[in-house]
Amino acid sequence: MPTPSTIDQIYFNAGSGHRSSASALRAVLRRDPQRWRVRLVKLFEVLDPQDRFRKMTGSALEDWYNQRLARGWTLAWRRSSRCFRA
Repeated sequence: MPTPSTIDQIYFNAGSGHRSSASALRAVLRRDPQRWRVRLVKLFEVLDPQDRFRKMTGSALEDWYNQRLARGWTLAWRRSSRCFRA
């Protein structure tokens, strides 16, 4: 029997859609465990494994992003931008 291929799904833990999408894809791939081995990987655990951003600023970058989304900010980082609103 062949060894399963490993898939690292790297996601940004902000909003909740990124993590939910990664989890849903992992669930589908895990239906065939002889073929796939799936690991979810948070992007900032790779980029900042010592959590220096949180130590320097007092909050995680994901928290910063989520707070701005909650205030209605868009990808353009301006409330008045229409080109990036959903």
